[in-house]
Amino acid sequence: MKKLIGAVSALALMSAAGMALANEATGKIQFVDEEQMTLILDSGETFTFAEGLSIEGLEEGTEVKVAYEEQDGQLKATAIEPVEVAMVEEAEAEEAAEAAEEEPEEAAD
Repeated sequence: MKKLIGAVSALALMSAAGMALANEATGKIQFVDEEQMTLILDSGETFTFAEGLSIEGLEEGTEVKVAYEEQDGQLKATAIEPVEVAMVEEAEAEEAAEAAEEEPEEAAD
């Protein structure tokens, strides 16, 4: 019974880790078609928008980072953000992690 629980736990952990890994692409927007819900990067990659994805403010020539999933042979964009915003958010996350590591541990009395 313990082996079965261990195997099920390991399988669940591996599945969760796989879902957390999203594909990413970076490039300049070559074309955006709001009616067809598609975006083409200068690399030629074509993405369809996931339902509810906001593309407001995205224009041709904007450098973007696209998080996507492959579904039925198509690339489905789940998040799109300008590279400048993505770089700032990543830098802030790294700074926060470094600050947390540098905080001295409180001595126990």
